Amino acid sequence: TAARLSIEPTRRELVRHRRAVVQLEGRLAQCTHVVLRRAGDRLASCGALLESLSYRAVLQRGYAVVRDAAGAPITSAADTAAGQAVWIEFREGRDAAVPAVVGRAHPGQGAPPSPGRKKPAPDRAVKDLFD
Repeated sequence: TAARLSIEPTRRELVRHRRAVVQLEGRLAQCTHVVLRRAGDRLASCGALLESLSYRAVLQRGYAVVRDAAGAPITSAADTAAGQAVWIEFREGRDAAVPAVVGRAHPGQGAPPSPGRKKPAPDRAVKDLFD
């Protein structure tokens, strides 16, 4: 019976399993690298999205945030009172302010007209269609 028992088949099996483990170890390293790179890309993408949605990005475009004395944002003129201290945050920093008047500048007319663009003068060479 000793002739039939041999350690050689077990050794061959062990060598085969060691090779498989080495191959799997290489594949695991590759997969880990790919997974970490993709996670890093996703994190960078989420960071860019978060930055674009930040109110600070809005400040960079020229807008301002108005806050009350406690630091809570004020979203409507109706939420303020004449003489109430407020903070106005600009892209460069913030300043204290006190509204003198609360409400619309032109009641019943909406926002005041923009001073930037004027209506073009009528062209005298073009005849009025209703003349």
